[in-house]
Amino acid sequence: MELNDVIIIGCGIIGSAVAFELSKYNLKVTVLEKSNDVANGASKANSAILHGGYDCKTGTKMAELNVKGSQLYKKLCSDLSVERREIPSLVLAFSEVEMETVKELYERGICNKVEGLKILDKNEVLKLEPNINPEISGALYCGSSAIINPWEMCIAFSEVAVTNGVHVELDSEVTQIDQIYEDGKNKNKFSYFKITAGGKEYLTRYLINASGASGTEVYDLYLNGRENPYKAELACGQYYVLDKDQGNLVNSVIFCCPTKKGKGVLVAPTVHGNLIVGPDSYLVDSPDSVGTV
Repeated sequence: MELNDVIIIGCGIIGSAVAFELSKYNLKVTVLEKSNDVANGASKANSAILHGGYDCKTGTKMAELNVKGSQLYKKLCSDLSVERREIPSLVLAFSEVEMETVKELYERGICNKVEGLKILDKNEVLKLEPNINPEISGALYCGSSAIINPWEMCIAFSEVAVTNGVHVELDSEVTQIDQIYEDGKNKNKFSYFKITAGGKEYLTRYLINASGASGTEVYDLYLNGRENPYKAELACGQYYVLDKDQGNLVNSVIFCCPTKKGKGVLVAPTVHGNLIVGPDSYLVDSPDSVGTV
């Protein structure tokens, strides 16, 4: 068996992006994907929004990387010929209480260095979105958000990575992860990982878990019986996809004002001219049961 420098488990948007980046270097990289194609999990079925970053808790890595990532996508989409449409987002408020939440999000966004933020009053919202309920009180406007084609992004990352020499193995679900040590006994002299996937074995110096909803299951394989400190509560959501003749009902990504229960549903155009509404949310037992109610 040839020794890999890096093995990536999962070829969704994270795994493919890591493969794309590593393919710029003189490394032997293999991606193991359990499905029969890339982007077959959450990466092909989400809201496709590049968020501005105003709702991330200030001071966290999420806040920092959300803003940087959204900016990076401008050049990435241009370089890889992936559809990207700059479109503002609105967080709607229908009461004074919700307007206070809007103000909090605005202040947080300013701290996070999000560009294009402002608070709109009722008339300004209705001027932008005449089909919004006229009982609107106001909204948070974010001019630095965008929408893309998420599965096309993943495919583009993967194609460039493969062109640059990365191996992508499909139908290769990881079933075992072993840690191999230099002399078999000295646990301080780690040598490499041995991965069993799709009936084959692979060796690698470094292992990246990018398996999405299956992340804790893959980590269980690595722990090999040791207690896993991470517990996943898996939820699935469904969207309505409306026809293109409804695509112009709104001109922005429309969010509900968030509450303690969550962010609620959204209404958003797609890069193809459709309109999506959703998602709903229900718990599932495992990643394989996603898509069944």
